[in-house]
This record gives sequence, structure tokens and C-alpha cells, in this order.
Amino acid sequence: MSLEHSPARNGERCAFKISEFCEAHRISRSKFYLLKSKGLAPRITDVDGAQIITVEDAARWRRERAEDATAAAPVAATPAKPPLIAEPLPVSDIDAVL
Repeated sequence: MSLEHSPARNGERCAFKISEFCEAHRISRSKFYLLKSKGLAPRITDVDGAQIITVEDAARWRRERAEDATAAAPVAATPAKPPLIAEPLPVSDIDAVL
């Protein structure tokens, strides 16, 4: 396919090399491979020996990481009910007390 008909001809990125993905997402390559070993890295596509991550797979990876972070966030505790305050006893005749 010539560059004239390439989907990337308008300057938009279609895929990342692993190093480009890491740079774009501000993670180290070692962090990327740690995530990969845990099954948490984006899908890697092999194109004639070159490993790439499509922009769609990168977007899916970001959504999944955001959902995981939201699910792992601590649930806000429900506020405790305020203690009941006893009503003051009525004083029928203040002069009788004094």
C-alpha cells in the first residue's frame, strides 16, 4: 500500500511500537513488561515480525485500567447517624425549684 492511500496519511497515529506506547502513556518499558506478565498489558499484534499496539487496543487498555481503578477504590462509608439528644425536662415552676 502506498503512503498516499495509508490510513495514517492525515497525520493521525494508527498504531504504537511498544516503546512509543510506553512513552505516550508515561510508563517505563519494565512496567509495561511487568503488566504484560500479569496479563494487564494491551493486546500486541505481530505484523511481519514487528510488534504493534493499535490505537483501539490502547484505548481499550486505558478504559479497562480506569474501570479497575474505580472498582478498587474504597467505598465511601455511610455516615453514622448522629446521637440522639435527650429532650430537656420541663420545669413547671422555676420558683418552686429555687
